[in-house]
Amino acid sequence: MTSINTGRGFPLIFKSNEKVLFNNNTILTTMEGSIGYEESTDTFYGVTVATDVESTRKRTLTQSISSVSNAGQTKIGTNLEIGANNGILSSIAVSGSRLYDLIITVSTISGAGDYMTIDAAILGAIGTAAGSYTNGLLTQASVLNSAPSETYQFIILLAPGVYEISSQITLPDYVSIIGTHKDTCIIRYTQSSNATLANSAAILTGTNSVLADFILDIDPNNKTNVCGIYNDSNNVIVDNVTIKDITTTESTTNTYGFYGTGEMIQTLKNVDILFSKGSSTIYGFYFSETINRVNNCKIVIDSESYATANTANYGIYMTSCYLTSSIYTNKLVKYNEFYENNITIKGANLNYGIYCDNSE
Repeated sequence: MTSINTGRGFPLIFKSNEKVLFNNNTILTTMEGSIGYEESTDTFYGVTVATDVESTRKRTLTQSISSVSNAGQTKIGTNLEIGANNGILSSIAVSGSRLYDLIITVSTISGAGDYMTIDAAILGAIGTAAGSYTNGLLTQASVLNSAPSETYQFIILLAPGVYEISSQITLPDYVSIIGTHKDTCIIRYTQSSNATLANSAAILTGTNSVLADFILDIDPNNKTNVCGIYNDSNNVIVDNVTIKDITTTESTTNTYGFYGTGEMIQTLKNVDILFSKGSSTIYGFYFSETINRVNNCKIVIDSESYATANTANYGIYMTSCYLTSSIYTNKLVKYNEFYENNITIKGANLNYGIYCDNSE
């Protein structure tokens, strides 16, 4: 191989993809800053002092897409954003995107929404719990410099589609999930492992979350517990949501549609619970120490088709649900309210429409 050696910073010519050589094949170490052209690959290169990820001082000047065998260079389009703190590259659907209005669109169709999954929307736009939800595309210091809050409330807007999940969706405070149309937006949850009640839920709410206008399918998948929505946060609203069980592999112990616990207020309206699978015990709504507003809800639990009867079916189970001074101090808060609800329960050894224990 011949090379033109004219000193540091002057052109070289590479042949046959070999290193820059001179003086009887001695590697040239003082030519950083030189530029060369390689005929075999039709590529321009520059020579650097330090080696790159491919352990070579020869850096390509011709742009190419990264691959398994080539580090390459990747151009980032104007519709893409990189989170300054987490390095996540987010694809923003330019046409119709409302991302900077704090409305994050999710669609199962590639390119139709800001993200394709709910988890990706939370991780990419809002961030992680470990980062205090200030390391997302929108919450990072260069944009909002704030986690979701009363000032910056986020909506994850679901386009029509079926959203398959096998792990829990954990909502940060002040983040809501709303479907564009109840009957066309389906979150389908398959319980993947035996877990505690809280960890078995498809959705774990945050303070001031709203869940509205979608169907939540839960598949117990023969695991110990399965729960549709688990709430231990204040001021949560569930509106126009259907929660139903699917498949024939029921839970071995407990099935819950909605589980609420803690000294806080929660509202459920126009919620349908439709359970037809077997389980040791089934609860439509389970309330513990909560103040509840339940309006125009329908609960149907019918496990009669199973050979072994359930131990108990509860439409609404309430325990220790009464007003305490720690909820909204110095403000008037009414006790539990139930209006215009329809409950049908059958198929267990014990069937209860509303079971009230130490509650008002």
